[in-house]
Amino acid sequence: MIQVKAGTVDKMTLSAYKDLVDSINDIVFQINSCAEWTFLNRSWTRIMGYEIEEVRGMPFFDYLHPDDRLKGITSFQYNIAGSCSYFHQEKRFVTKRGDVVWMKVISTLHRNDSGEVISISGTMQDVSRERKIRDMSELVSHNIHDLVCMLELNGKYKYVSPSIKEITGYLPEELIGKYPLDFAHPDDASKLSYQHVKKKKVKDININSRFKTKNGEYKWLETNTKTISDESGAAIGFVSSSRVIDIRKKAEDIILKSLEKERELNQMKSNFVSVASHEFRTPLAIIRSSLELSEIYAAKVSHLVPNIAKHNQNIFRQIDRLSLLIDEVLIVSKLESEVFVCKREESDIVEVLKEIIFYLENIQKDNRKVVFNIKGIPRKVMIDPLLVNHAITNIITNAFKYSARRRGPVITLCFNEKTFSITIKDFGIGIPHDDQAKIFRAFYRAENVALIEGTGLGMFIAKRFMELHKGKLSFKSRLDVGTEFLIKMS
Repeated sequence: MIQVKAGTVDKMTLSAYKDLVDSINDIVFQINSCAEWTFLNRSWTRIMGYEIEEVRGMPFFDYLHPDDRLKGITSFQYNIAGSCSYFHQEKRFVTKRGDVVWMKVISTLHRNDSGEVISISGTMQDVSRERKIRDMSELVSHNIHDLVCMLELNGKYKYVSPSIKEITGYLPEELIGKYPLDFAHPDDASKLSYQHVKKKKVKDININSRFKTKNGEYKWLETNTKTISDESGAAIGFVSSSRVIDIRKKAEDIILKSLEKERELNQMKSNFVSVASHEFRTPLAIIRSSLELSEIYAAKVSHLVPNIAKHNQNIFRQIDRLSLLIDEVLIVSKLESEVFVCKREESDIVEVLKEIIFYLENIQKDNRKVVFNIKGIPRKVMIDPLLVNHAITNIITNAFKYSARRRGPVITLCFNEKTFSITIKDFGIGIPHDDQAKIFRAFYRAENVALIEGTGLGMFIAKRFMELHKGKLSFKSRLDVGTEFLIKMS
């Protein structure tokens, strides 16, 4: 607060005194004991945007930031009631435009002979820039265990924490004014351009890159970079925090090499399965052909026909069983090699199910039938009919197979507004609780089906085919009560 001697005031005109006060960059103010503005110089209008006459007689609390208002009122009341004659604080004010300005407020309390405050006068200095620098310094100090840097909008270092020396051998001043690209591995240069960050207005990015140390070696750093913005949201720079991840990167390299080796082994396995499947098919075809010829020849010896036919049928059945195993192993191999592509087309799911049911009912020796229910309004759906046919055939086949001498399965097709579902319920032997979590694994069979023929691949294939459709296959089962599979698709 500028103090002017009474003798000097007497020599100055009131206008000249006002001009002097208005020329001061800081806001000069006076408020009464009710906290109402009674005097402000022109710097108030320049900084806050309000005309002096707009605010004269208004409480200064009204111009504080909402989060500081209660604290400001409490502080004012405390100082009025106390005995102090001088205090200073930093408070946030809100300009006419809505911007936030940090003010350093220095106040003098004027009291009458009774000690009562009659007015408070002082200055308010805009310290927003200093406050911002202080906040940035606090941010740096909170992250000092890592390498903390501040960068200009063009990417130049303007602050580097002392931890740089321990990490890279450089002193902080050796990096100031330089760019991260100056120390980057050539293969990582594209990651360290700050231009794409500004263009895309990215607020937070994570980068793993190599930093060239003072002795010429490279260290892997994991760097998190945040954009620093002003009150209007405009980017004014960046702050980054980095840590050394050499050990982690070495571990990742080992894992990647292991994965690559695993991929090679899987490819070898897939190649073997393909070759083996082909090699199995040829002798099976020859055996089948020879059996068919033997039946023709046996027909000429009528008394041998029943016995030969019985044994031939058994051989045919085992050939079919082995052929099914080969087919499903080949499908599994293709699934693991990600060869299968889901080719969706508009299909009549009702007809697809009817065809499956017709086929499976006709091969049941006990003449059991399926109960088929339809709920909702039937419509065409987008599916790969071959994959869906195979998956549902596997599930219904199991429903028949594991419910021998019991009632036939119940299938319910339900059409919803945007999705449809298929429920396949049997009344068979059920799946033991301990086996249920493993039922979709390849080659896995529950303990209670050891004496029933099966490959252990049907549910694995069905599950994967549904996943190719972005659908879901789930089930619930009770031992010796039955199992219910649910397919949900959109």
